[in-house]
Amino acid sequence: MKDILKKNFHQSYPFVFKHNNNIYLIPESFQTKKMHIYKSINFPTKWKLIKSHFKNEIVCDPTFIKHKSSIWLFINKTNENLNDLNKQLFLYKMSNDLSKITPHKKNPIKISSYGGRSAGPIIKFKKKIIRPGQIQQKNNYGFGLVFFEIKKLNLNEYKEKKISSITPKVFGKNRGIHHISHLKDEFVVDLNLTN
Repeated sequence: MKDILKKNFHQSYPFVFKHNNNIYLIPESFQTKKMHIYKSINFPTKWKLIKSHFKNEIVCDPTFIKHKSSIWLFINKTNENLNDLNKQLFLYKMSNDLSKITPHKKNPIKISSYGGRSAGPIIKFKKKIIRPGQIQQKNNYGFGLVFFEIKKLNLNEYKEKKISSITPKVFGKNRGIHHISHLKDEFVVDLNLTN
């Protein structure tokens, strides 16, 4: 095992995606008050910082999706209250080279502790586009997961519809489940185990 991106600040939620024959990495690093985009120079061990967005803003859990030839970014954001990261969801359209962002006309597109915070990559399943979100409870960050089908996505409109949810009891004795990732037909979840 080898560190591929060693920094003196916390990094999590490493979002990796392929675009224009390049591989990009966008880790969540809210302490820097920026979103950093790294490009692979020698995958998976060597990366180069190519752009930073949201300077002097507290952002977390960047989640990208390609939809109808456009790149969209879902991101949680706040000015100062860190609790707002758990419920305020913003949407942006990215330029093809990832250097510019255009905010959605209705930002924030969601303000809710029920699905407002991202919970992993967007899932494309049987012609549906599904956004996983976190269910927050008081004093229990990342209690469960809720899934929304994205029904409309453009710069003027965003519509989603709840289709399902998962609580920790599905996996036995756990305090929470706050992340899901998938590859083909396999899914991996992040559980908060009980003592």
